[in-house]
Amino acid sequence: MSRIFKRHADDATERTLEAIHLANRVDDYYERGWTWIKVILASIITAFVISGFEHYTDWNLWNQTTTWLKDSIKNLLGFNEEIRN
Repeated sequence: MSRIFKRHADDATERTLEAIHLANRVDDYYERGWTWIKVILASIITAFVISGFEHYTDWNLWNQTTTWLKDSIKNLLGFNEEIRN
């Protein structure tokens, strides 16, 4: 007897459902794997583009990010340069 159905005639139906479930799991693993590959490739391409842009211009992402964060924290806490002077 099968796990889901109570009659012996329903074994084929259960085997079909198990096959569909297995195919669905394989498809999910394929999609997750392909998505991770795309994410990694996009990250590598982005790193090279930003690195090239920084190399050929006078712009620096790290410097801009830290300056923006520092200014945002100062504005959030109310420590503007105009207030100190």
